[in-house]
Amino acid sequence: MLIIPRENLTEIPRNIPRSSTMLDFHMNIITDIPSNIFRNMSDVTWIDLSQNWLNQIRNESFAGLNNLTTLNVSHNHLHISDLEHNAFVPIQQLRILRIDDLKFSPRSQFPEQLVNLKQLEILELAAFLEMNFDDRFHSWSCLHTFISKNSYELYLQNYTFAGLTNCPLRTLSIKIKQADADALEHLPNLQILNLYFGVATLQNTIEHSFKMVSNFTTLTRILMQRVNARAYIFIVTGKYLQYFENICLKELVFRHMYLADIDGTSFKKFAISSACLESLEISGNIGSPWITLLVLFKNLKHLKLSSIENQRIFKTSAHAPCNVS
Repeated sequence: MLIIPRENLTEIPRNIPRSSTMLDFHMNIITDIPSNIFRNMSDVTWIDLSQNWLNQIRNESFAGLNNLTTLNVSHNHLHISDLEHNAFVPIQQLRILRIDDLKFSPRSQFPEQLVNLKQLEILELAAFLEMNFDDRFHSWSCLHTFISKNSYELYLQNYTFAGLTNCPLRTLSIKIKQADADALEHLPNLQILNLYFGVATLQNTIEHSFKMVSNFTTLTRILMQRVNARAYIFIVTGKYLQYFENICLKELVFRHMYLADIDGTSFKKFAISSACLESLEISGNIGSPWITLLVLFKNLKHLKLSSIENQRIFKTSAHAPCNVS
């Protein structure tokens, strides 16, 4: 393994040992990947070029990397126009691609450069306004994880993931502005859903997010998190909890949300129906009137409450139902 991080490299070294299998050049100031720089390096399976200053990826930049399975080019200064049309053709066997800050033009379609990476299992990509996995992706059959936290105005619609019907997508981590209640209907294998809300997210998106998951009996983990302090204080009310009644969740996380107007009856019904729940994390104000009802979660093994008020309540309670952190 060749590791050269934080060395202020301005270019990729040309004397890389041919026997190398992993190349780590992250956190340098590399601006270019010259054509054929990796020729005759077929043993390399992993490359990290994240946090550099890349401004172009050429058609032959990755030529010779016949066994490359993992590529990280996140946190550079790349625009979709900086990727030549066949930039990823030499590495169509790629399994993991991280390019999470790639910039797009307004109203862009999904980049053609990525469509032919049919063996991808994990894709981390910046979402964009018109992101749509369309019919071109019907031949994808390996993708199990999609991560897109660096988006701003993404609107999840009922056709956004239509082209991934044949994929075993189990993990979705995504930042959204708006969402249709049926936006996930093409992802029947979904098990882990992480939703992030930023400054552009609308309040009605919160309820739609709950509706999205209501019919997913496969889900085992849900996270909902406000990721920007300037964003609205998103309110979770008692009526939202009914959407979890048919899901056998094992882990539920609310971070920097505001749980309000949750009456004891709604919460009690939610607790009783959550027989599978083993881990519950809530940061923000959850209201003391019903906090003692946490004992109704019979199988809870881990509970994390970050509110100072709630921590004070637990210090005076003799009936904590599980480990509290």
